[in-house]
Amino acid sequence: MAQLINLKEMKIKKIVLFIVAFLFFAHADAQRIRVTGVVMEKDTDVVKTDVLVNVVGSTEAFFTNDIGRFVMYMNKKDSIKLFVQGYQVFKLSLKDSALRKEYFVKIKLEKLVVSKEKAVLIRAPKNINQIEKDIANASITPPELDAPQIGMTSVISLLYEQFSRRAQQRELLKEQIFNNNRRMVFSELYRFYNYYGLFQLPEKHFDSFTDYHQISLEFLQQNTYYDITVELKAKYKQYAALKGLW
Repeated sequence: MAQLINLKEMKIKKIVLFIVAFLFFAHADAQRIRVTGVVMEKDTDVVKTDVLVNVVGSTEAFFTNDIGRFVMYMNKKDSIKLFVQGYQVFKLSLKDSALRKEYFVKIKLEKLVVSKEKAVLIRAPKNINQIEKDIANASITPPELDAPQIGMTSVISLLYEQFSRRAQQRELLKEQIFNNNRRMVFSELYRFYNYYGLFQLPEKHFDSFTDYHQISLEFLQQNTYYDITVELKAKYKQYAALKGLW
């Protein structure tokens, strides 16, 4: 009798486990979505080809085709990022959208424009500790742009040309983000120096001065604040004389 009860309990446990597993996978499957999108330039609505589309946290990448479209599968809770040279990184999340199996998204990318005539921005600068953190992190580019792990296959020779082009695009995007980070770090330094009277550089000259002095991020990361200040002040004197800012 006891053995019969034990057998019944085991059957019940198996049934419960089966139901739990079924519900778990059914829920997971319900959260898996198909996303179709078209990518365009914001100001002109011209479609953008070869835009890298990546699920955040994954090295798996997709690219828009010759009419600016992409199709991918992802979990609804995931986010995607889009990268293309000359444009701002775009992030999209469908987490809070009504649940359905398929989504169509129209994405408009903004150009990454370095303006030579910016409006003056009046605000307190970051403190030196904040700027030092920015300097330390400025060389970090999104992990989504790291090269994916690709195994050797029988068709690797057929894919070589396409892979090579996309590998180059990843490197160009990383360079773009790196250079943009460099500009932002130097702009914060200039605001700090302006605020404390170390020099007076009009904000519309920030980008031009950064192009002029060509000081690298490595220099900022490897030298003291004193050494950085001495170098920038020397470059500022040369630039100010050249541009008539005295």
